[in-house]
Amino acid sequence: MNYIASIITDQGPCMSINEDSSILRHESWNGHQVIFAAVCDGVGGLRLGEAASGSIIHQLDEDFIKIRQSYLKKSSKHPGKANLETIADKLKESLELSNVRLRNYGDGAGLRLGSTCSCMFIFDDEYIIIHVGDSKVFEIGEASRQLTKNHSINNLLTQCIGVHSNLNPDIIYGRSNSSIYLICSDGLTNTLELEEIPQIIDLRRIEKISLISESLELPAILSEEQVRTICTDLVLQARLRGEVDNISLIMIVPVKEKKYSLSDREAG
Repeated sequence: MNYIASIITDQGPCMSINEDSSILRHESWNGHQVIFAAVCDGVGGLRLGEAASGSIIHQLDEDFIKIRQSYLKKSSKHPGKANLETIADKLKESLELSNVRLRNYGDGAGLRLGSTCSCMFIFDDEYIIIHVGDSKVFEIGEASRQLTKNHSINNLLTQCIGVHSNLNPDIIYGRSNSSIYLICSDGLTNTLELEEIPQIIDLRRIEKISLISESLELPAILSEEQVRTICTDLVLQARLRGEVDNISLIMIVPVKEKKYSLSDREAG
């Protein structure tokens, strides 16, 4: 399984600060496709939302680098799949560490600050999601669905990093297929319903590109720029409906690895 991915953030027309932070890493680990993506949304109504979300992303990135180093060191002697349960534990510990640090900082400064976080790690065709708050991870395809649960009641967060002493991130395991994965802050979904997202993305457009790539004997011609354009379309639709909040999103699109040749098609 291979992937094309893109990341976009938009501050919004009325916001003086972007309290969202996000990260996207797409790498090859000894021939294995790896994607690490996360979106954090500083909690509105609290202080220094941009600092809270940014510090969580910084810590996640540091821990991702350690995970990579550990895997490459072990795989040099014992090649194979990554241990997703171990990686999930490391990412969960990363959020717990951020939670303690933000709480300690807030107590010392006499303020409260916090952030949501939706984090996805993909290794070839398997994934894990670590999630706290009301940012979201969607699987977009023939049967689209939200993979994460909102930690909120009546728009009030029941869990976020930096505020609650007992942090219980959701950990979700799955296997990727031909569906698109979308990670976003709630600025995107305040005005867009899940059922509308596939229509805006236009799955037929992506399928058409895939069919063209097969006819031209290429593994894929979908580009990161094209995926970014689709991300921009989603943001524009939210803005047209009056959304003023910060919007951040990451889109991950699976692409075919198989290379086609004339002899293959003649043999078929």
